[in-house]
Amino acid sequence: MNTVVSCRRESVVGCGVQLDVVFVLDLSGSVEEAYGLVLELARRTISGLNVDRVSGTRVAVITYSDQATVKFYLDEYSSTADVLNALVFRRAGRSSS
Repeated sequence: MNTVVSCRRESVVGCGVQLDVVFVLDLSGSVEEAYGLVLELARRTISGLNVDRVSGTRVAVITYSDQATVKFYLDEYSSTADVLNALVFRRAGRSSS
């Protein structure tokens, strides 16, 4: 049985949908110019989610350059604000957020 859930496009907050969202972010030097855009896309997407590790959406982030690194797991943060605060990464010798 397929279930279709209809939510407003701007946000899924209050939609009652439980999601597991995993971002895989390329932090290699080849995306130098798009790096800020990639993080902004992740921030805007996360801002529209109801992050709650028990009954809502769970978010994880994996970054890669030469190797993949799990920055945080699905059950690590319990609020949207916590996830947004965790989106700070060291890259090419400097901190980017």
